[in-house]
Amino acid sequence: MPPAAADWPARSPAANGRPPGGAAGGAEGPGGREREAAAGGGSEGGSEGEAPPAGGQRPREVRGGSEGARRGRWLERHRRAEVKTRRELSFQPGVVPRSQLQEFPAAIPLDTRQLILAANNVSYLPAVELSFLADLVYLDCQKNLLGDDLDFTFIGVAKLVYLDLSFNNLTQVTFGTFSQLLSLVVLKISDNPNLVAIEKDAFANNTWLRHLDVSRTGLTFLDTSTVRDLPNLRFLGLSDNPWHCNCSFLDFITWMTDSNVYFPDADNITCYTPEAFRALKLPAAEVQLHFSCLTHLHKQDYIFLCFIGFCIFFAGTVAAWLAGVCAVIYQVHASKGEEDEEEEEDAIT
Repeated sequence: MPPAAADWPARSPAANGRPPGGAAGGAEGPGGREREAAAGGGSEGGSEGEAPPAGGQRPREVRGGSEGARRGRWLERHRRAEVKTRRELSFQPGVVPRSQLQEFPAAIPLDTRQLILAANNVSYLPAVELSFLADLVYLDCQKNLLGDDLDFTFIGVAKLVYLDLSFNNLTQVTFGTFSQLLSLVVLKISDNPNLVAIEKDAFANNTWLRHLDVSRTGLTFLDTSTVRDLPNLRFLGLSDNPWHCNCSFLDFITWMTDSNVYFPDADNITCYTPEAFRALKLPAAEVQLHFSCLTHLHKQDYIFLCFIGFCIFFAGTVAAWLAGVCAVIYQVHASKGEEDEEEEEDAIT
């Protein structure tokens, strides 16, 4: 990470790979000795021809060089750091001694590749300003106040690889939230207690996604196809969520058991509802759900089956009765016709 602007003057020369103090430190760069002499702190202890003080002792060198030399070293480090901060910017309060940001910072260099906005009070990410940062690959927005208005926010940062939105106020993730991030590899949306819904096709375009963390949110259900269709997924955080373990969730639990994805903190991936499954780990819940959902019938199921059976029996009885009535009527008419024919033949003869 680049050094904070406020910390540059206070850092020792050794931090940049230079020997601290002494004449070597004071003579760094072109004109270093001249700046020392001008400041009255030359490396030889005075100008040529100057008599030594009483006692024959030369004045002791000031460790770290003169003030002018230190200022020259700081200016050189400042110049190099300016070039680096064009690509990496941090706005963390702990790094830069200042108050927390209330909104997205202005005048960010357009070639910035890494932007850290962690631990601020930013509640909105402007899509237009972000779109100017076309080279951005790393964005850390954790511990802010971002809400659910993130749809199509990242439309202009298609190169983004790392995105951290944990510890915010997200409420849902839709298809439009991350659909433009085709190169996204790491996505952290954990610790959003109000996040209660992730759409089925929310990550349909994020086929390079390898690391997804949705731990400690308000999620109670996650459709299997949401994560099953991510071919490169290797890490999936699901712990400490209030999962509702019902028959609809059985397919997801079965996928977890059969997949090669790593689930960190697996002991805390437990059911929260219904009460009978409270604190039950998902592998154990899978066994009970198989029994409950695939083989066990409830009272209403038996009633329904009895009703269907009665309807089938009644319909069959009615159909058989109608068929018999029709056969009798046909037989009566056929017999009457034969009698009429016999009477006609007798009359003719």
